[in-house]
Amino acid sequence: MKILNKDLSNILHRISIAWLVLTISFMTTGIAWFAVKQTSEQQTKSNIFDYRVERIKEAIINRMLIYQQMLQGGVGLFVASDTVERHEWHDYVNSLSTNKNYPGIQGVGFSKLIAPDEKIAHIAKIQAEGGFFANYTLKPTGERAEYTSIIYLEPLDERNQQAIGYDMFSESTRREAMERARDTGEAALSGKVTLVQEIDENVQAGFLLYLPVYQNGQSHNTIEEKRSALVGYVYSPFRMNDLMHGILGQQPMEIDFHIYDGNQDDILPLDNLMYDEVSEYHIGDDAPSYTPQFTRLDKLTIAGHTWTVFFATLPNFEVTTKTYIAHIVLFGGLIVSVLLFGITRSLETTRSLAEERRANIRLQKEIHERQKVEQALRQSEERFDLAMRGSNDGLWDWNLVTNKVYFSPRWKEMLGYADHEISNNFEEWRKRVHQNDIDKVILQLNNYINKKTIDFRPIFQMQHKQGHYVWILGRAIAVWNDEDRATRMVGTHTDLTALKEAELELQRAKEAAEVANQAKSIFLANMSHELRTPLNGILGYVQMLNWENDLSEKHKEGIQLIEKSGEYLLTLINDVLDLAKVEADKIELYPTVVLVEEFLQHVVQLFKLRAEQKNILFHYEVLSSLPRPS
Repeated sequence: MKILNKDLSNILHRISIAWLVLTISFMTTGIAWFAVKQTSEQQTKSNIFDYRVERIKEAIINRMLIYQQMLQGGVGLFVASDTVERHEWHDYVNSLSTNKNYPGIQGVGFSKLIAPDEKIAHIAKIQAEGGFFANYTLKPTGERAEYTSIIYLEPLDERNQQAIGYDMFSESTRREAMERARDTGEAALSGKVTLVQEIDENVQAGFLLYLPVYQNGQSHNTIEEKRSALVGYVYSPFRMNDLMHGILGQQPMEIDFHIYDGNQDDILPLDNLMYDEVSEYHIGDDAPSYTPQFTRLDKLTIAGHTWTVFFATLPNFEVTTKTYIAHIVLFGGLIVSVLLFGITRSLETTRSLAEERRANIRLQKEIHERQKVEQALRQSEERFDLAMRGSNDGLWDWNLVTNKVYFSPRWKEMLGYADHEISNNFEEWRKRVHQNDIDKVILQLNNYINKKTIDFRPIFQMQHKQGHYVWILGRAIAVWNDEDRATRMVGTHTDLTALKEAELELQRAKEAAEVANQAKSIFLANMSHELRTPLNGILGYVQMLNWENDLSEKHKEGIQLIEKSGEYLLTLINDVLDLAKVEADKIELYPTVVLVEEFLQHVVQLFKLRAEQKNILFHYEVLSSLPRPS
């Protein structure tokens, strides 16, 4: 045991405590950096990536439900009439404004069920309509047990003309969906197909959505009754790329997603690929040029059919969601490690100087941050003041008897219109108010006209000519006749858009400052906690050395110096932790007795060691005894 203790003493004597502290500090910094990095990535995945994936899935499912409801309206048209003529179907689909209200849909059609003995009469009837239908026939040719010919398909453009007369029941993928719709009475989505409308080089994957139409007045509760009562199908063909652009728009989403037909697992066959948002990062046989940060495989079941969707992040996603907390921890930890190394090696800085330096640094940083915030606030206030001084109110005068409204040129200019571009009627105002505000403003208007409120001062949004919305403060006063009915209202519009933007900018600055302050507090707390653990180990070894009796006086003095230095460094670390407590207003002060004579002896030992290393004579002499507590 004595030999072991002696060897341990020799090893500790040769090892520099400063380098040991530096090594432990670097290890602690690396562990903290890795933990913060992992936590930050997990938060990005759950808070941003998963949220955006759910938004994409929700948009697709909701849009397909809307299309099902639209087809249900077509079924209702057949239910309400014994027969639906071509011009009636055209008027119905035209009233839907599919290009505006249902972007991405190729058309809305009706496929009629035809028995073999009705085939010739059916073709003759359609050909009798003349024009484009003079050459009508069933496609493909041949004899089959039953036919389902597309007779209506609107809009009847060049693409959709190719589908007229096509027997969708002749193709297996379409037939499976049609039979499922027929036997369940519910909407049925087909698998991946190539639409007959594909007449150019830009061939897209397609699919179809079916709803069955049964004979009016005929029971269709069982499968047999449904098959017997079937008249045909209301359906819509979809081109996959056009549909996705109609649902999600053309704006980059920073997330690539691939839609595969069917319920796929880990293996995603390219033959089943229906849609690829960003083709250059396609996951195929060749190795991709970019490795996504996050990926996710989900299943979407729509109208009885399953799609497999593979989501992956794009390079822009990593750029926009990148955080620097881990880098701050890493570089901050390295800087702190070097500072601790320097403190341990020099032992020249007293506690009061260290506290004063840290206080000055913190004060300068706070002053600099406050100056930046005040400067941003002044700039925001100046912009708002200039906007208010430079704006002019728009005037309007509404005759409630004739429903005619006068809009001043400035009123129209606020919305981007020339004086002649807006007519003088109430609907010009109504149709430009944001749909989320119109009901609220109309309610306030009615309450004021009926004298339920004493004034009319709504704040709402109106659409600019360029498509965006501007914030408006409306103010008006009404005139009532002898019958207590309002006959006229005169008011103004004030553009509040600049004020709204200024409020949003201030809110973002406040949130950014709060996030930065929280990160700083977490860093100080973690750093102080992690550094105390290795330092306690050092002090533990020093206590073990104090137990040795065969040490020389010089060695004992050196061990005592190491112990005092370690305790001093531990005090500095506790002071760093107290800084966080001070900011949190949780610092507690406790009075203690300080023996000045012993404190000066410790200081002498620190300076004497450095002087001996440089061959400098250092002499300390007490001139008089210092008072001691009683």
